[in-house]
Amino acid sequence: MFFQCLNAKIESAEKLAGNTTAEINCDGREAGNQKKEIHAVDYRDTIQESLDYIEDNLDTEIMAEELSSRAGFSLFYFYRLFQALVGMPVMQYILRILRPPGCG
Repeated sequence: MFFQCLNAKIESAEKLAGNTTAEINCDGREAGNQKKEIHAVDYRDTIQESLDYIEDNLDTEIMAEELSSRAGFSLFYFYRLFQALVGMPVMQYILRILRPPGCG
């Protein structure tokens, strides 16, 4: 059920964002002939991998820095992206998974 809600939140975030593509160049120069489209779906897969990692490693201490590094984003951007797609901050999500609401 949570993942159905996640997909709905991601779709609504994509609609709000409007243009979901950007022109980039890996070395920071103007894009010129080297254009790459980045879709929100790429982010969805990355965040889903983070969610899977969290659920697979509940018995270890999970830090947001580790998740952002695994995802390939800065900590700041990972926080923003995670919250936009999941609907809550990453550490709140981890705490909620460890102790579901109503369990003390």
